[in-house]
Amino acid sequence: MRQYLAFILLVFLVNSCTSEKYHRVTGGEFSVHFTETKHNSAAENLALFWKKNDLLAGKKQDIGLFRKGKTWFVHLVALDPKEPLSFNERKLLLDLQSRLEVEVFKGDPVRILICNDRFESVYDINE
Repeated sequence: MRQYLAFILLVFLVNSCTSEKYHRVTGGEFSVHFTETKHNSAAENLALFWKKNDLLAGKKQDIGLFRKGKTWFVHLVALDPKEPLSFNERKLLLDLQSRLEVEVFKGDPVRILICNDRFESVYDINE
């Protein structure tokens, strides 16, 4: 199942998303971008989770991490953000979202959003 999830994430994630307005945690070709320095620890935990669970795609990947209230938003950059998710892809991402809530964000709500290369949401997997 890890390999299938890694494949799906490879399909969705592309390089891009470097901007002066973002801070980032980088490990090799993987970066977590965030806007507030106080979220550095959460970004590091997300990066460690990604590596520990073999979710690295083997090419440059960028993820956005943002917080609104108590909810964390994990923005995955899509290769083709207009392409709809299959039932299985959506289920895998919902499972990943649940794991992130427990293992990374210690019970805080998490929403995974599919976005374009500017971290603008185009699809919410929860809707």
